[in-house]
Amino acid sequence: MKKISTHTFKHTLKDIHKNTESRKFCFIIGAGASSKSGIPTGGELAEKWFLEIKERSDKAELEAWISDNKINKEALLRMELYTENDFKQIKRRDTNF
Repeated sequence: MKKISTHTFKHTLKDIHKNTESRKFCFIIGAGASSKSGIPTGGELAEKWFLEIKERSDKAELEAWISDNKINKEALLRMELYTENDFKQIKRRDTNF
């Protein structure tokens, strides 16, 4: 894959847009793009929200919420077994091919 600078990319897009009638662009980016700019990934948000729900609920309420929302209990148990450092290591391992 050829890499170009941001400057070259910007000017290339500008030239194509200016010189081509009705030219449309579509950019497809992955979760890493937002993650690198400090925006939490979907997994990070899910973990945060689950921990907030767990903190506000007693055991019976939490079990009812899990059941009512058809949450995969095995996945939740795996999530609870990991520390924050474990998640960072898993994230690095899974996203760096």
